[in-house]
Amino acid sequence: YKTTGVYYRGRFSLVDIVGCKCLAYPKRLAVKAVQRDTDREEEWLPRLASSFVPALLCSFETPKLLYLVEEFLPGDLLTHSLVARGREYTEHTVAALARQLLEALRFCHSRGLFHLHLEPGNVMVQRRMASHVAELVKLVDLSDSRALHELKELSTTPAAAAASKKERIKPLTKAFTAPEYTLSGQFSTASDIWSLGSFIYLLLTGTSALPLEDTTKEDSDLLYKSINFRIFSKLTRDARRFVYNTPKLKPNERGSIQFWSENRWLSLRADHISELKKHKIQTENLRQFNVNYSKLKSDNAKFAEK
Repeated sequence: YKTTGVYYRGRFSLVDIVGCKCLAYPKRLAVKAVQRDTDREEEWLPRLASSFVPALLCSFETPKLLYLVEEFLPGDLLTHSLVARGREYTEHTVAALARQLLEALRFCHSRGLFHLHLEPGNVMVQRRMASHVAELVKLVDLSDSRALHELKELSTTPAAAAASKKERIKPLTKAFTAPEYTLSGQFSTASDIWSLGSFIYLLLTGTSALPLEDTTKEDSDLLYKSINFRIFSKLTRDARRFVYNTPKLKPNERGSIQFWSENRWLSLRADHISELKKHKIQTENLRQFNVNYSKLKSDNAKFAEK
């Protein structure tokens, strides 16, 4: 492989995406270098071959590092892509992206996988010039994902539940991770619905519903006191309903993927699209969020290097 430059730096100091060109393969590729004991993507990616995740072409390893050779994504992080549109984007844009994210999570669940950390640094959009879909959502980090068999173990053995809490990888920020997983290691399909709701809150407002700074106080009530639903007064009732219900404290009150896929807001019916396009969202807040989030990632990487 001939390295052409660093393309993306992950949330750990030893995780890099490197743009490169394989001397025996004409297309541009991406090589991700990770610590062998901190990443599970080599196990997940082959079973997730689809348009929602980067394709894993091959892998190789050294005594300390695992290298994953993946398809190169000609795009950007989703939040950066929205800011690059200019001064504003529409509620219709967010609803269309939410629909794609919902289908991506549905696909992961159908393969027995729970994503669990749908945060801004893990969602990209790939540009597709020759398609009616201008941008395609891609989930680019599965390092903290969990399998269905682990969920079954948690429900049958207390020891497995304790191990889940101890061994899971700490998310960059609790603002996009379901409280039951953050606080106790428990998870379900509803945990991904919580993450999706928190992420869509960000896209609709340009701000995180919860503080980005991590907190050591394990009080679930603290996770909800800063959510301000009044700022959605200018959006459609369907949008308000989505962001109000998906981050509910009780998992069984959040709605399922099937339920939300049939929701009017995400159905994107022709008679509803014109209404969604009327509601404009300014990019100023999201631009500032990107700055703060990038700084948090950088600070975490420096801490990990120490």
